[in-house]
Amino acid sequence: MSTILPLENESPITEMNSEVKDFQTQGFVDAGKVEGSPAAFGIALENFYSTVILNSDLKEHDKILKETEIEANKKSIKEKIDIHKNEIKKISEKYLPETEDELIKTENQYADFKINPEKYVKHDKDKFMLWIYGIISIGLAVFLFIFYSSVIYSALFRDIKIDKYTLFNSIFYPQSLEDAFAKGFTSFILVLFAAFIPLGLGIIMEYMKSKRNESKFKYWPLVFGFVIFLMDALLAFHISERIYNSKAINTYGNVQPYTLIDAILDANFWMIIFLGFVVYLIFGKLFSLFNEERKNKNAFLNFENMLTEKIENLKTKISNYKIEILNLEKEINALQLQSADSLKITNKVFFSVHEIRKIMSEYALGWMKFLTNAKATENEISKIEDKLNTFINNNGLDNDK
Repeated sequence: MSTILPLENESPITEMNSEVKDFQTQGFVDAGKVEGSPAAFGIALENFYSTVILNSDLKEHDKILKETEIEANKKSIKEKIDIHKNEIKKISEKYLPETEDELIKTENQYADFKINPEKYVKHDKDKFMLWIYGIISIGLAVFLFIFYSSVIYSALFRDIKIDKYTLFNSIFYPQSLEDAFAKGFTSFILVLFAAFIPLGLGIIMEYMKSKRNESKFKYWPLVFGFVIFLMDALLAFHISERIYNSKAINTYGNVQPYTLIDAILDANFWMIIFLGFVVYLIFGKLFSLFNEERKNKNAFLNFENMLTEKIENLKTKISNYKIEILNLEKEINALQLQSADSLKITNKVFFSVHEIRKIMSEYALGWMKFLTNAKATENEISKIEDKLNTFINNNGLDNDK
């Protein structure tokens, strides 16, 4: 189907130059210049199309965005730009200079520390207390290990016999590990490792005490202390009960069962608790003192590491501020481009496809009219129409809107 539109007599005549009065005449004249060559028609059509597009009389202005929408968009973009600029100003004039000043101050402090470390760290170089606390802590740890291994073995596996050393052997039984091993591997492992539980809890409790200013660790030392006391009390009660029952075997008459009241009034019960729980508390305190002295020994190194870490953190902070400024500037540029693009959209020019196709058809009709007058063949005239159809399709002029 041909896309050539017939020329209407009432169509307005637009002067393209001083000699040509309408588009069909323009096509006729251009064909005469090249003797109606179908090959030259394509080039001539492109040139004519460019002339039509550039002709301001054919432009049809159409606003894509309403004025209120344009203003709202511009206002929104401006607000975002202002926010980013304020943030850049705040970082550049406040945060960044403050951090840089703090970095310089810390670096100067570090340099001074390397020259005069005693100015920043007060440290007693006497290691006497460190050795004292360490030796006593080790001694108490050994004592507690022997105590708990003996007590646990006596409470769980040993048959208690009444003699003048009954209480002593129940608390300190040198052969607890050997006898436990003789009774089986499981009993040996239980007696061996159960003795480490109070030591571990003591160390943990002292750690919790050092963190008691933090709310989540506030009551944990009391909890651990209560757990140890409860464990010692149960062991003491069990051993005291077994001693009581062993004595009852050699007693004539009815013997009442061993009760909690009996335990409270029993010196054996409190002796076991004292040697366990109280010594455990002493061990925890001495271990804490030893740990503090050990930290004091490394006070210089700790202070130097603190300054080094602070310097690195400040450098990272400065770098992050600079990156943030660059990102904000990039965002501002993007917003400014967005604002410019929205302005371009409002100034875009749109043309009527139907009108342009009609003009191009008139131009082609003029070219074919020349060929007809020149006695050209139907095949040559058909080539002009085919080239016109191809041009219209390639340039999106086949839309009827």
